[in-house]
Amino acid sequence: LISSGQIDIIFSSNPRYAIEHLYDPMHTTSVLTMFRHPVERLVSEFYYLQVASWESSYQPEWADMDILEWAKSHNSDNNHMVNKLAGNV
Repeated sequence: LISSGQIDIIFSSNPRYAIEHLYDPMHTTSVLTMFRHPVERLVSEFYYLQVASWESSYQPEWADMDILEWAKSHNSDNNHMVNKLAGNV
């Protein structure tokens, strides 16, 4: 696919796989990665899951909880992408 010269950009949720399997010394590229700030992402998740009744991870009990209490005792976040990029997955 890459060697065809018809590809300008690839989007992937698995950048390590893309880099290791789609490119070679003859077909290289630059990599651009965008991440949300991890604290902003967690704050957003905290408020979103208080109201998102359509989500399987809906947490209505968080509506009465202070965000600091949640962060200390209820946050069990396991950021898959951070772990993947760090080589932990």
